[in-house]
Amino acid sequence: MLSEHIIWVGLDVGKRDTVCAIDWLDDNQELNRNKGLTSLAVKHITNTREGVKDFFTWLKANQKHIEERLHPQRKVVYRLVMESTGCYSYRLIKQLKAAKPDSYIALINPAKVPAFKKFNDIESKTDKLDAQCLARLGTTQKPDAMYEMPADYAGLKRLTRMNASLTKISTILKNQLTNLDDPGERQIFQNLLKSVEEQLDGLVVKIREYLRSHAALQERVTKLDSIPGIGMIIAATLIAEYGPEDRFQNIRQVVSFAGMNPKNKCSGTSVKSTRLSKQGAPVIRQMLYMATLTAQARIPILDALSKRLTNLTPMQKRCAVMRKLLMICWSVLCGTENYKEYQPSSKKLVPYEAPATTKRRIKRERKKGVFHPKMTLIELTKAYHLQDSFRVGPLPRATRPAGACRGLS
Repeated sequence: MLSEHIIWVGLDVGKRDTVCAIDWLDDNQELNRNKGLTSLAVKHITNTREGVKDFFTWLKANQKHIEERLHPQRKVVYRLVMESTGCYSYRLIKQLKAAKPDSYIALINPAKVPAFKKFNDIESKTDKLDAQCLARLGTTQKPDAMYEMPADYAGLKRLTRMNASLTKISTILKNQLTNLDDPGERQIFQNLLKSVEEQLDGLVVKIREYLRSHAALQERVTKLDSIPGIGMIIAATLIAEYGPEDRFQNIRQVVSFAGMNPKNKCSGTSVKSTRLSKQGAPVIRQMLYMATLTAQARIPILDALSKRLTNLTPMQKRCAVMRKLLMICWSVLCGTENYKEYQPSSKKLVPYEAPATTKRRIKRERKKGVFHPKMTLIELTKAYHLQDSFRVGPLPRATRPAGACRGLS
């Protein structure tokens, strides 16, 4: 059986057409930076079914040409690489998968191509050269294939993304409406705002119906909805963006996917301020920000974290709380039960109760002599918090339950 010889094909995707380039040199020598880059075979196709069919026909014709010149003889296997350009790239990917379901497609960050060209001292900018650089980048860097979201998660993601877009439009209209004095202009914006809000209400109904028709998604949304500050829309958005829980191997990957990981810049004695990378989906950070506005007051560990970071600005504290809330959300999704908090009275994880209910219960148990009489209600409600098997709050060593693991930081 012949071994495989991988050939990378770069695709520079446009609105109506795409430029394709095969990274192959006739002399069969090892690639060295931009050697022979401008001589790579190129083809222009349209972003239609006929264009995709011509593309695979072109690849098949070149496959015979390449295999004849390989020594020893090997089987040519194509891998495609393209930039993430929103709706254009995803539309082409859908057509490529429909024509050939087993296609290997790598979707990379658009910022990598300019950096690759700069490294190779390439100053020109054309569609043909971009396709050739993409092919060479695939050959040298060997990017992983794109993650294919399951169909039920992809459908939910379309609905939640649409909800986020309409919510943004509604906010813009409300802000503009406050600055208008002319009655005619105000009427126009009020009508637009009313129309957008009606569409939002209908979209929320569609999201609920979609969740009811998919039991697995409904179960995961119910888990997140049990966390204080997390509502149905926020829970559905987070689940749609992250996908199944087996997609990530550890909590650091979950944080990085949201762009909540720190980005350090220092060289010698020059140390610049640390910022968030913000390389993930912005909608995740938007939802986490809105959730923390309520969750920080209702989850004591979040409030304690914010108060402990005294040397940070208010926005930096908010980002730290967002990251902590994201870790709590992921621990709930990976667990088997809804959000629970640790109560010292029973030394068990029990379902979350509203703050007023919790205080009344603590008062009753204090009368029974369960708690130390000198501990205040605030200390009692803030001192003990666990999430599933993860410790997410301070816990005195004497009262730590058996099997509790250390906290996520």
